[in-house]
Amino acid sequence: MTTNRVSVENPDDDDDRIYLTRPVTPLRLSQLLGIKPPEVITDLLRRDLVLIPYGLHDTVPDELAQDIARKYHRVLVIRDWEPNPDDKPIYLTRPVTVQDLCLPLGIKPHLILAELMMRNIFLNLQDTVPDELALEIARKYHRILVIRDKKPEV
Repeated sequence: MTTNRVSVENPDDDDDRIYLTRPVTPLRLSQLLGIKPPEVITDLLRRDLVLIPYGLHDTVPDELAQDIARKYHRVLVIRDWEPNPDDKPIYLTRPVTVQDLCLPLGIKPHLILAELMMRNIFLNLQDTVPDELALEIARKYHRILVIRDKKPEV
């Protein structure tokens, strides 16, 4: 199973292209550009007309990310994530709780809870996550999630 959360430069190209999959965050941008995260956040705040305070794991609009890369003489190529056919799916049975979602994805529970809070959804570890939301969170972390009904007891 290959996970490519932070893409690296394409070794075949001589130019300064960086290949990146969505979502683009200030932390990933700083890692790829070789600069400190506060510099990226400062650049975002200077360029953003709405003046939304950005955190390290917030999603950055593609245009803003490309502007920042241009400042450092890089070309940012942003693509949607496509599942790798070799990746094994993660199977969960309904009801899917926050804790059930964290363990197979390999993500700490507080990150999932923070993601839900940013969407104004307040759950604890034992609460049930809606199926669509669980699939969306798994996709954000580049995982394939399959949710099944409970098998009937015989």
